[in-house]
Amino acid sequence: MVYIVLSRAQDAPVHHSHPHRRTSTRHGKLSDVISPSARPAIPSSRVNTRVEAVDDDEWDGKNNGAATSTPMPTPSRSTAVSIPGKHVAPRSANEYMNEHKDTTPGTSSRPGLLSPESQTPGTPDSTSASKAAASSSAPAAAAATDRTSSTSFWRSWRGIVIMVAASSLALGLGLGLGLGLGLPNNQNRDTTTGGGNSIQSTKPNIVFIMSDDQDKQLNSMDYQSAIQRELVAKGTQFVNHYTNTALCCPSRSTILRGQTVHNTNLTNVQLPGGSYNKWVASGQDEEYIPHWLQQAGYRNEYVGKIMNGFGTSNYKTVPKGWDHSDMLLEPYIDDFNTPVFSANGEDPVYYEGFHQTDVIRIKALDRLDALAAQEKPFSLFISPFAPHIGSIGQKAQSRPIPCKRHNQLFPDVKVPRNPNWNPDDEYQQSKGGWLGFLPKMTDTIIDFADYAYRSRLQAIQSIDEIVEDVIAKLEEKELLNNTYVIYTSDNGYHVGQHRVPAGKSLFFSEDTNLPFVVRGPNVPQNVTSKVPGLHLDLAPTFLEIAGLDRSKWPEFFDGRSLLNQWHNPQTSNGDGSGKGNGKESINVEYWGLASIEAPSGGSLGSPFYNTTYKTIRTLGEDQSWLYTKWCNGDAELYNTSDDPYELTNLIPAGAHKRVEDRLNALLMVTKSCEQGSCRDPWGLISPPDGARLTTLGQALDASYDKFFANFERVSFNQCLTFQVTDNEGPYYPEITDENSGLGRAYRKPTSGLSYKFGTRKITANGLHGTAAQRNSTYDELTSSSRKLTADEINTS
Repeated sequence: MVYIVLSRAQDAPVHHSHPHRRTSTRHGKLSDVISPSARPAIPSSRVNTRVEAVDDDEWDGKNNGAATSTPMPTPSRSTAVSIPGKHVAPRSANEYMNEHKDTTPGTSSRPGLLSPESQTPGTPDSTSASKAAASSSAPAAAAATDRTSSTSFWRSWRGIVIMVAASSLALGLGLGLGLGLGLPNNQNRDTTTGGGNSIQSTKPNIVFIMSDDQDKQLNSMDYQSAIQRELVAKGTQFVNHYTNTALCCPSRSTILRGQTVHNTNLTNVQLPGGSYNKWVASGQDEEYIPHWLQQAGYRNEYVGKIMNGFGTSNYKTVPKGWDHSDMLLEPYIDDFNTPVFSANGEDPVYYEGFHQTDVIRIKALDRLDALAAQEKPFSLFISPFAPHIGSIGQKAQSRPIPCKRHNQLFPDVKVPRNPNWNPDDEYQQSKGGWLGFLPKMTDTIIDFADYAYRSRLQAIQSIDEIVEDVIAKLEEKELLNNTYVIYTSDNGYHVGQHRVPAGKSLFFSEDTNLPFVVRGPNVPQNVTSKVPGLHLDLAPTFLEIAGLDRSKWPEFFDGRSLLNQWHNPQTSNGDGSGKGNGKESINVEYWGLASIEAPSGGSLGSPFYNTTYKTIRTLGEDQSWLYTKWCNGDAELYNTSDDPYELTNLIPAGAHKRVEDRLNALLMVTKSCEQGSCRDPWGLISPPDGARLTTLGQALDASYDKFFANFERVSFNQCLTFQVTDNEGPYYPEITDENSGLGRAYRKPTSGLSYKFGTRKITANGLHGTAAQRNSTYDELTSSSRKLTADEINTS
């Protein structure tokens, strides 16, 4: 989560005199340089700050706070800045839809649309930092060894805890109380289960567990022994799973809607780009995963973080579609030791003395008890906030805050020193945007990066415990064999790669390539698949699992079901987007400011403004590439088959112009794709000979050189912090008022929205998540809880 503010409370919202009339500025001049004083203020805290939204159709191009723009600076390094060229006519919509009508679910028929305790908090452990570096790839066994001192205690009491829990349950049933009644402070507990005792539908259940900001490339999942034992060894790991945008709220919207970010227009974590308020105002909460699963007969529940901007000011606007929801609330979400939740829109409850991740684990297990006692198939979404950076009380830490029982683990571990760790000038200075100007990290920054990395590994131990306990509960209830358990993260994370001390938002693999492992019915065990997948593929996958008739699937899906891949995982990347299981192209995009999530960020220039970009990644069996076009005109190209750490930008040398031309054309499609054109972007590109292209290899035929050289170039008019249609043209095919585009037909326009972060009125008196709390019960949790008072809820 990147906290940014784009306007102060006194700023007036922006209005366009003709909200539905566009004036093309595709080839217009850039605005004058905006002085730093004209940029939006970045407050030192998020207290009592209002931010406002402006719709992409209502922006008038003026610098008036709510819609801040930054002009395109003159490149100071040797980079290739593309110039729009000759327009190439796309394959017609009718031709395209006719080709895909039998294979693409829900294709649109609309014209033109395509279907530490001992450490001082916040300071590095100097003793640990001076020790020899441990192996950069730590096996799960090492994590288990480090955890022996506390794990042995937990496991030795497990039998007693289960006996006590079983006795309590039997007593409750004997008294006729049923699940959930007669418990202390139980006002927020939803005991509605829909009937039944232990009878379950034959339809598979879905348990989706998603961490926040967890990397794959830096080996974090290797330190999660339960995940290795229960999911990786007993399921299939997909090593080429990606998100379209490496940021929390945008990535979550793609999961929930099955659309890429430029179509949800949830482009950032705060207004005007995104937030929960914008999600609701755009009407997208009326048609997303839980609604569709309800149509298939499922009961759907959610525990944890839903989306940035859901907090004490708007908790009564309950996320629609969930039969039960128990959500983390702003402004307490990053204070791991002050967990505040709202269940089903009821008044916020503070679980004093507990660590946030433990609260989520206990609540999730309680919901599984209830779900097992009813007849419907179910989905349960469990979304902890770790290992996102957090705070201790009002003090931000620039690192996650682990459970107390874990904060001494891995004392000698350091960030893996891969080739892209703190690289030399010969690599760094060829990078685009704000990256090429970063200096090498100092010893102080490196020490903190290692400290932050250890904190991340410590923080995900409590998530590992969630996985361990969920598997055990499903097995206890005899539901495991009929349940898909999916583990992933909303986005990835970098720690020192490409000289960035810590953070996300970039297109490199550390930020976009995610942990993704599945265990469930007909999923092979101990298999690794290389076939690419995306977060936007999850919604259609869940609908296929649920058996929802294809006629009831939304037509706006940009993704495709991965269920066949889960059942028949491939060890190769596949043949490309047009054949078999393969998907050759991955679209990545970003809007908004970018921040370095470390104490050194401000001194390095963070937050950065020239951060918007469009990216295409191809993952073929024979060749793989990464191509990016920044909003300031910079471009980057990497041969990721030969350069997996994405170090050598090939653009300055100019030796791969033919590849760049093809990837530019592909990016022209994917940057505004919808539906079928997102699933198969090559299908829109029709060379003069009428050939049907499906892969980059085919497109590299020399006979197509002139065709691709004449393609219009991906470009921006200005560096804006949110999506504006006219700023990002030209489009392929052209976007007009008549054919809508960019998902606008499936969401309401939004403008004039505001959101206030409430003042934190309570704070924890220490660090929580002790060894004893590893096995705390729901009764113990609720007995420590209390509702927030009206004054504590007040956001003014």
